[in-house]
Amino acid sequence: MATIGRFYIDGKLTNPPTEAVPEFGQQGIVVEAFFGSDNVQPVITPQEFTFTNEAAKIIRDYVDAGNIYDGLPFAVELVGQAGTISLIDGFLDLVEKYDVISPVQVVTTAKYIASTDNVDQQMANITLDLMDAIGVLTQADYPDIPYVVEKTRSPAEIAITSITLFLMLKELAENVEKLAEDVATVLGMTGTSATGGIGATIYQIAVVILRAAYIAILIKAIIDLIEDLLENFISPIRNHKGLTLRTGLEKTFNHLGYEFESPLKELDFYTYIPSAPSNGQPIQKGIPRSNDYGYNFAEFVELAKSLLNARIAVLDGVLHFRTESDPFWQKNSTYKMPDILLEDNSPKQTNADELVKGRIIQFTLDTKDDWTYDNRIGTQLTIITQSDTGKPQNLNSMEGYEQTIYPVALGNVKEELNDIEIALRTAATAADTVLGFFGSNKRLADRVEKRVGMLKVSDEIHSVPKMIYQSNGVIPLNHRDLLSARYSYENYLIWKFSFVAEDFRRQRDKYDEVLTGFGMNNFIETIRNSYFTTESGKRGKFVNLRWDYENDRAIFDFWVQKKFTDKISELLIEQE
Repeated sequence: MATIGRFYIDGKLTNPPTEAVPEFGQQGIVVEAFFGSDNVQPVITPQEFTFTNEAAKIIRDYVDAGNIYDGLPFAVELVGQAGTISLIDGFLDLVEKYDVISPVQVVTTAKYIASTDNVDQQMANITLDLMDAIGVLTQADYPDIPYVVEKTRSPAEIAITSITLFLMLKELAENVEKLAEDVATVLGMTGTSATGGIGATIYQIAVVILRAAYIAILIKAIIDLIEDLLENFISPIRNHKGLTLRTGLEKTFNHLGYEFESPLKELDFYTYIPSAPSNGQPIQKGIPRSNDYGYNFAEFVELAKSLLNARIAVLDGVLHFRTESDPFWQKNSTYKMPDILLEDNSPKQTNADELVKGRIIQFTLDTKDDWTYDNRIGTQLTIITQSDTGKPQNLNSMEGYEQTIYPVALGNVKEELNDIEIALRTAATAADTVLGFFGSNKRLADRVEKRVGMLKVSDEIHSVPKMIYQSNGVIPLNHRDLLSARYSYENYLIWKFSFVAEDFRRQRDKYDEVLTGFGMNNFIETIRNSYFTTESGKRGKFVNLRWDYENDRAIFDFWVQKKFTDKISELLIEQE
């Protein structure tokens, strides 16, 4: 049974577009599915149709009724031996193209609702501040990011502060010791009449009183100095607002009509912090500002995808956000490539030319935050692929250099107290002891000690959005082991770039223009997932597929995993 197409506009069966009606000696519609190198699901063409007669009238009447900005429901079913399948479940985009050739002929464009192509267009037309404005994102979605401002102090500042505190504490200690001696002397004088006269006793008592007064003044001065130093050298703990990748993705995709599913645990902990404005106030909402990368939702998604080498597919209304190596993709691919196709069609080439000799993965540094320059651990990883054959370098044909740049800066955590803070903590602890003696509950030392574990910035202003790893409101001290250029590469990007890892998994044979019988069942198996396995168990992926559904045949381009060399290795160089 030949496969035929049925065309519906606004739920009504209509005459087919002219592209579906073959002229004498020609084919009708050939469905082309383009997957490319990254997509799991295809962009399907043709997307432009010429409608005539009744179909053209339905479209013109719809536009004349003032509905041009609302897509006109459009569906295409294929009916064949395997039953009926939905090829297109979408709408006619009358804004993108609406050409009235004549009263009975209209050219317009079809869009596909359940396709990554349509998802891409939806993402590009929305921003996260819109999600905030309409209540999709609320204040409850923005977790607190406790932070402290710690300027990069010069050695001179540290020395002067330390010396000042040391001298004042030394003076206090010496006077307390002398006071104790003076008190002992007075007690001795009043305890025996043989020791001096009344005048000497009164004099010594006066010395004690004056020294005690001096000590009291000195204590107050030290406390005032400590509080002044705490104010000037140690900023108070304040809270920025952030947004976890999962919250931003899930709530926005839900708004766009998709259930969101992703097993990637990092989405729960990777937290986006927008740039901090020049008013010196904490960030009140975790959504990107208009000048930040991520302001457009498509950018926000691309950031998450690039960090985790993720792919998107829409299956039965569920948007799957999964890394390339997720077994889900292979498990859900049902098409089996016949081995005879590989035997009868020699591969055109390997993908050896896709290897890049030098690759850099890096996060952005922020000129407004000195700590992004001071601590570069994890911000950059260089991967060099090298030959292990031992042959002269001038015979080596590996070439190329590429960069993957994340347009966000890694946040820095305050891991320990600096020299000034240690000195201040010592002084504050002493001051707390003295104050406690007089009944005060003031804890000056707490202001110093509680700063450890907070996000650390050198200024209230930062011009580049940050990304941090935060769990239950805490940035772990090993955060650079969980979010860094090396982490992204070794856990995710290695599947995309490495020709060495996983037993040289990235090496492939490429096949072009392979012609074979291809019925509706095969198309159903392929259209939901571009990955396949061969009958002998090899892993492959369709890149492009052109299906002549009326004649049950297809021409496609694809690759099949195949190791062509094991004489290469990788050298990883991490920024320190």
